[in-house]
Amino acid sequence: MPERLTRTGTFATRHFPAEAQRLLAEHFGRRVRRQEPGRLSVRTGSLFLMQALGTVLSPVRWLPARMTIDIEPRGDGSAVTVTSVDHYGFGRSSRTRARYEELFAEQLAEVRRVVG
Repeated sequence: MPERLTRTGTFATRHFPAEAQRLLAEHFGRRVRRQEPGRLSVRTGSLFLMQALGTVLSPVRWLPARMTIDIEPRGDGSAVTVTSVDHYGFGRSSRTRARYEELFAEQLAEVRRVVG
């Protein structure tokens, strides 16, 4: 199995866990692959489109990745932890690592915009 590039980021939100999860599930819609209390699994990008154009020509948002969002109660809100994984191992290449790093930063920022 190829080495997978993984990044994790955590931040606090004023939303309680159930509300944060509802907002995220609505935002990601059909991209949500699994949902359980306090956790969402989201698929992003497109393997087909990325392979059609190649990793260098594809927009960053088309790079295939998996994102797990954990939501835990904390004080008067929640702690949200976003773990992004290069599911197919394309990010291990020096040419695509920077693009995946950009994708992971965008994913964290997107989650933060929704519930931050």
